[in-house]
Amino acid sequence: MALPSPEPRANLRAYRGSSVISRGGSRTQNVTCAKLSSSCVRQASGTLLWHLGRFGLVLAELDRPDEAGACFEELHTLADALDGGSRARGFAFAHLAVGYARLGMREQAAGCYDKLLPFRGMVSPILVDRGLAVASGG
Repeated sequence: MALPSPEPRANLRAYRGSSVISRGGSRTQNVTCAKLSSSCVRQASGTLLWHLGRFGLVLAELDRPDEAGACFEELHTLADALDGGSRARGFAFAHLAVGYARLGMREQAAGCYDKLLPFRGMVSPILVDRGLAVASGG
């Protein structure tokens, strides 16, 4: 049965690509991962906030800091606009803390700490507590 939205398939491809990177895939596989993740972001429409963090992390891993930074900037803007208790906000700021740290942007990572505190213990594709640890400088 086909799904009416392209997002689930694009999301699955992006996760597969992230898996390739985490296992130390080849440069060709990593470029393919970036393309798949980009496809996921372009197709995300109303769910963009759920995809930008992972895409930014993929770009950071591929040593594309300017593109990763732009992704994180857009994600930060979207996350700041959400209600303080929104699960999507916690998910986004966990990605931002880890992503900023990966880019060496320690001050921006630290700026995520207070925004992540209400979500400590939340488990999602990225652990909020890992984002808290990174944001605290740990």
